[in-house]
Amino acid sequence: MYCTKCGTYLFDEHQFCINCGSPRPVPLPSKKGTRWIPILILVLMFALGCFVYYASTAYPPVDETPAMSVQSGALMFDESKYEGDPELVVPSIVDGQTVTEIGTYCFRSCDSLTSVTLPGTVEIIDPCAFFDCENLQTIKLTDGLLIIDSNAFYSCGSLESISIPGSVETIDAMAFSGCRTLKHIYFAGSQEDWEQIFFGEISPNTQIHYIADI
Repeated sequence: MYCTKCGTYLFDEHQFCINCGSPRPVPLPSKKGTRWIPILILVLMFALGCFVYYASTAYPPVDETPAMSVQSGALMFDESKYEGDPELVVPSIVDGQTVTEIGTYCFRSCDSLTSVTLPGTVEIIDPCAFFDCENLQTIKLTDGLLIIDSNAFYSCGSLESISIPGSVETIDAMAFSGCRTLKHIYFAGSQEDWEQIFFGEISPNTQIHYIADI
């Protein structure tokens, strides 16, 4: 090592220059041992990016529809917040709660929907749940449903047919009031079963098909 002031060569035991008395210069640290750090940072960033990507695709959010909410198991729907497909499939869990009812006036006047599929967790369709859904053509009910309450499908002017699972125990007399185009009701039971759960009047234009009798 040489003195940075006068250029005199300094041996290891010299802490000061033997010529000008300047302090021995401090050697710069070697960079050989730190060259791998930028590479390590890049590898870690890549691994983190892969983890975030696969985590987001493998575990999608339960509910991606801000238009839906649940209160004590009853589903509520805000059409003004809905930007999805006109064929709506209701999830069994919304906001971390199991959907057990379709709430009163849940889909009231939802003209943007043409089809609604209910999950198997739904046991009750509350009064006026599909009130005045003028463009609703298809409603898919699943086994496990127990009650279809008053005016549940009131004035669903485009509904031509509906299939009712055999699990249903009660259908209110006014459940299909105002369904002027309803032509077919398919019931997964016998005529005797139907007469025990429904005491209302059906339009003369509506035919009831008893699946158990076929």
